[in-house]
Amino acid sequence: MENLDFQQILKLVAVAALAAAAVWGPKFARNRLGRVPIVTPESIRDALDRGDDMLLLDVRQPKEFTGGLGHIAGAMNVPLNEIGRYVEEAGDALEGYKDVPVVTVCRTDNRAYTAAKILRQYGFRDVNVLDGGMAKWNRKGYPATRSD
Repeated sequence: MENLDFQQILKLVAVAALAAAAVWGPKFARNRLGRVPIVTPESIRDALDRGDDMLLLDVRQPKEFTGGLGHIAGAMNVPLNEIGRYVEEAGDALEGYKDVPVVTVCRTDNRAYTAAKILRQYGFRDVNVLDGGMAKWNRKGYPATRSD
């Protein structure tokens, strides 16, 4: 193997940095810029097993909620495009949930980030996003409820 000069090493480092940014950058940017905590499927499964108090809010469309990937037992389905209206209509009925951990869930985690930001605007203080959504939950082999 030949010796690499300084310029070649810099090029390799730059390529590695670009590859890492392409893979991890978008999620890192969403988390840091939006300040939305990410929770792992493992931590949610463990919290459910312990009976921890939390609100699982699945923001997919109803057919997705009941479809192939299913949903986490006990999750509430409020599609992303209806969250603002739902919170406004529910009003004081949701006041008790503003200090309860809320975990937003979707297929991957993109819509869940948007939902988390909306909930924060409405005063929910402990809002988290399920990392990888139901796709990752299913890959881990965790239980999901399906109606189809």
